[in-house]
Amino acid sequence: SEDNRQSPLYGGRCRHQRFHRFMGLPQVSVVLPVWNGERFLRTAVRSILDQDFKDFELIVIDDGSTDGTRDVLRAAGEEGLAVAVFLAERNGGKGSAIRRGLTAATGTIIAIQDADLELCKKPSPMKRVRKPMGEEGSETADS
Repeated sequence: SEDNRQSPLYGGRCRHQRFHRFMGLPQVSVVLPVWNGERFLRTAVRSILDQDFKDFELIVIDDGSTDGTRDVLRAAGEEGLAVAVFLAERNGGKGSAIRRGLTAATGTIIAIQDADLELCKKPSPMKRVRKPMGEEGSETADS
């Protein structure tokens, strides 16, 4: 039925934040596609994890990198950083990597972050965006 397609149990987008909190799911999913981003990736990941807003998940999709990107991701895992990593054997393009990240995302708000950009700390972009988008009656892309 129509209701089932909107349910998070069927892979749809959940519009009820209380349900997400009850299920222990993050409010924001940050999808970070990367291809040959060894030089920038560590800084980008750290800038996301260092935010003062903590109700998020970070999903990194390595799109078939041939440089040391996977070494950077491996080191992040060894440091115990909370990063979900998906590896593609071949480069499928940024759109393909983003789609893979969107499939894995569980947040009610999805942010896409480029691997060569650093997220500013103050004011926290995730803190600013979640309030207007999460308020009842706010206009979002799916309204």
